[in-house]
Amino acid sequence: MKRNEYTALLENHDWSYQMSDDPKAYQRGREERERLVALAEGNPELAKLLQRYRR
Repeated sequence: MKRNEYTALLENHDWSYQMSDDPKAYQRGREERERLVALAEGNPELAKLLQRYRR
């Protein structure tokens, strides 16, 4: 995956999904986070980006 594509995914991710009262929003956010982590595994550049956005 290209850096700019991954950055767009990070920017559009709901980083506050864990605060949601809506179970569907929580589930969607958790699945999306898992996908972001999986994409970053084995790619140091994407892993750095993920760490920046997690903060």
